[in-house]
Amino acid sequence: MDSLRKAYEAEEYEVAKAQLKAILDNIEIAKRTGKPICQDTGLIMYYVRVGAKFPLLEEVTDILIEAARKATCETPIRPNSVNPLTGENSGDNTGRYTPYIYLEIVNGDKLQIDIVPKGGGSKAVTVLEMPPPSRGLAGVKEAVIDAVLAARAKPCPPTIVGVGIGGATDIAVTLAKKQAVLRRIGSKNPDPLLAKLEEELYSAINELGIGVMG
Repeated sequence: MDSLRKAYEAEEYEVAKAQLKAILDNIEIAKRTGKPICQDTGLIMYYVRVGAKFPLLEEVTDILIEAARKATCETPIRPNSVNPLTGENSGDNTGRYTPYIYLEIVNGDKLQIDIVPKGGGSKAVTVLEMPPPSRGLAGVKEAVIDAVLAARAKPCPPTIVGVGIGGATDIAVTLAKKQAVLRRIGSKNPDPLLAKLEEELYSAINELGIGVMG
C-alpha cells in the first residue's frame, strides 16, 4: 500500500494516476468488505515454516487444504484449480498439487504461514533464461530487461519483478518467486553486490516507460 501511495503521489500522467487511484480505492473496498482485491485469485500457495516440535505438525497440510476449500466456498474466491488433461474444475481450489504447500521444517515449536494467491497473469510471463557465462551480470541484466519489455501489460502493472540467479533451474525459479511475493517492497538486499544490481535493474526497467496497466 505504501509503495502504491507513493507512486500515486509521484505520478504526473493523468491516465496512469487515475489507474493508481482505482487500485487504491479497490484495496480499501476489499478491506471493508472482506473480499479479494482482484477477481483473479489465481492458485493458492502456502509458504510454511513449522517447528519440528509444533503440536499439530502432522495435521498442518490437511488443515491448509481444508482452509483453501473453505475460503473458496465462503469468501468466496474464484475456483481456478482445473485438471490440465480433462479440463475438469474441482470447484473448491483443491486437487493434485493444489493448493501448493512449500513446507520447511525448522527447530522449535512455532508455525509461520504466508498465503499467496498467485494469479495467472504473473505466471504467464515467467521467464527462465540461461545467458552465456561469458556475459556475466550484463547477461543477467539483459535477460531481466528483455523479459519485462516482452511482458508489458500482461502482468497488470505496476509490476513486482522477482529475480533468482544461479543454481539449478528449479532453484532459480523458486528464488525469483520468493523475492517477488515474500520480500517487503522497498527493502534493501543485505548483499552489497545484489543491492547494486537491484538498483540498476530498477532504474533500467522504469526507463522502459511501461506505465500503470501497461
